[in-house]
Amino acid sequence: MKQKAYIKPSKPALIIGLIALIGFLAFGIFFFVLLNDEPESGIGQGFLLFWMLMVILIGAYFVYGLINYNKTDTAGAGSEIHIPGIVTINDSSSSFDEKLRKLEELKKMD
Repeated sequence: MKQKAYIKPSKPALIIGLIALIGFLAFGIFFFVLLNDEPESGIGQGFLLFWMLMVILIGAYFVYGLINYNKTDTAGAGSEIHIPGIVTINDSSSSFDEKLRKLEELKKMD
């Protein structure tokens, strides 16, 4: 049976990411305004528009992660990974000795 785990950023990581993105967005707007006064600065303005679009998309991902943080694991903005051969905690079919042997095997794998 395949085990599933969902990896998603923590709340502090999402909040710090949003704060950093506000700085990146301010950087993009500031330099876009500076380039707006320069003649023949189309490439720079195009790059900064692309920059700000990427910052907004990443920010939307972080906001989505914050909104869905306390919901189910599958509702969050995380990625699903499959972990083969992991011992489940609620495995009531195994005896204590079998669980202990599996734990020792996992320790040997490191």
